[in-house]
Amino acid sequence: MCALGIHIGAAAQQAANDADRIPSAVLQDAEEPLLKPQRIGPVYVELNMETADRRKPVVPIASTAPSRQVARGIVDARAEWPLRPDLSARLSGRAGLSRTRDGATSRDEQFDLREAAVQWRASDRDVIEAGRIHVRSGAALGYNPTDYFKSRSAVDYSTRDPEVQRNNRLGTVMVAAQRIDAQSAVMLALAPKLANPKGLADEQPTERLRLADTNGEDRLLLKAAFDKPSLWSPELLAFKDSQGWRFGTNLTQGIGQQTTLFVEYSGGRSPSLMQQALRSGVALGDLPPSALAMGRARPGESWQHDVAIGTTWTGSSRLSLSAQLNYHQAGFDSAEWQRWLAAGASGPQGAGLAWYVRSYANAMQEPLSQRSLFLRAQWDQLGFRDLNASAFLNRSLDDQSWLFQMALEYRLSPASRLRGMFLATGGDADSLYGSDPVRRAFLLSFTHFL
Repeated sequence: MCALGIHIGAAAQQAANDADRIPSAVLQDAEEPLLKPQRIGPVYVELNMETADRRKPVVPIASTAPSRQVARGIVDARAEWPLRPDLSARLSGRAGLSRTRDGATSRDEQFDLREAAVQWRASDRDVIEAGRIHVRSGAALGYNPTDYFKSRSAVDYSTRDPEVQRNNRLGTVMVAAQRIDAQSAVMLALAPKLANPKGLADEQPTERLRLADTNGEDRLLLKAAFDKPSLWSPELLAFKDSQGWRFGTNLTQGIGQQTTLFVEYSGGRSPSLMQQALRSGVALGDLPPSALAMGRARPGESWQHDVAIGTTWTGSSRLSLSAQLNYHQAGFDSAEWQRWLAAGASGPQGAGLAWYVRSYANAMQEPLSQRSLFLRAQWDQLGFRDLNASAFLNRSLDDQSWLFQMALEYRLSPASRLRGMFLATGGDADSLYGSDPVRRAFLLSFTHFL
């Protein structure tokens, strides 16, 4: 966000300097067009079809259908309005209609308002924003320990690509102020509680702001970034929510022209991920108080470390390769994993409890494994100009299970894209990905930009 702020601030300063050289008569003639919407992001329509083959997991699931089919129609739009030379408004939303066949047929209508904010450039160095804002943090790829606003913000369930999920999610209602200098940027963001959080099992209305997800508690973020290549371009963060303070840092360093090293760290006192899920479920009425016994394999709150270390290499042929090691101390240790398996095998009630814990981790976008390896490859203009390819592998180093996803996108015309995606999971039946209900999934989508 700070990096984005530096870019915005520099662009705004350049625009101001250019405007000083424009005659006043020209400015008066141009005043009316400036109030018209100026689209800065893509507006597109997408149709996709997905089919998934299921395995019989070691912990039974409610649906016993061997496959699932989903058809979706999506309209996605982003726009910005310059209201005055120092004031602009931004809007981003996504509407979708899906039909799912999963033993039975269901229909779901969805509208997600990702962003709705105004930005005021108070001075050449100061920018203030208010509204629903998409704040992202982190130098890493597969897992971002310092991306504190990611919880319960997902809107795209057709992919497990962390990069897509990170860029396409709900913003948080907040007030954010930035001061931007030549070699530094500081941001303070205040996100107030606007609704009581709802349980994961609650049926929510299809057209909603989802304030219970994004603004279910008071949160504060303070972030400072420094452009110091000799010091790994450090970024420092302090974040406070209902669990207390967490502190983080992002470090990046270029090695030559093609390689970048990055380190991302976050630490703070909190219970384990399993305990967080059980406490939240009991507090929200999703789980009975007796469910707390499942999380007693580990002590209560303690300092939890989250680390991501990796590198990205970019070749001259538009090929980019990344490797990243992740450590999430709050994830399942061996004792908690055995408790999860034991609860799932104890009967329907225990299986429901076990899957609730995994649903909580998915909603919070936190990994279940403590240790994992993330590999990613991106090759633009593969073979010829109109074909792009991407693939990633997420491997749990705790049990050696894995998730693999590959996508090919072909440009049919300047405005149309055809995309195919394949996903597979594997591992022992009692492993993280070997117990995933989805064995394989295929998706075909057509996208047209307006």
